[in-house]
Amino acid sequence: MKKMLMISIKPQFACNILNGIKTGELRKNKALRNAVEKEIQEKGYCEIAMYVSKNKPYLYKFNFDDEYVVVNDKYLINNDHILNGKVVAKFRVRKVE
Repeated sequence: MKKMLMISIKPQFACNILNGIKTGELRKNKALRNAVEKEIQEKGYCEIAMYVSKNKPYLYKFNFDDEYVVVNDKYLINNDHILNGKVVAKFRVRKVE
């Protein structure tokens, strides 16, 4: 079984990450940093799953152009495409600064 860490991201930041606007993430949690560094020492990388927290606003994905947007009223859009509370990305970390 693969070991993977999970981090929670607010919808507005997840939108920027998934659209390529935001390329880094700053965390103050030393326990998370230590866990990532331990995995990097053991395997050479650490796999992290990113999920969107459930609070408002809502992260929404358009089907036709793979663009993500943040909306405040979920009744204006199709609820099937709301990504809050779901894992939206998986990535590997090779270095912690």
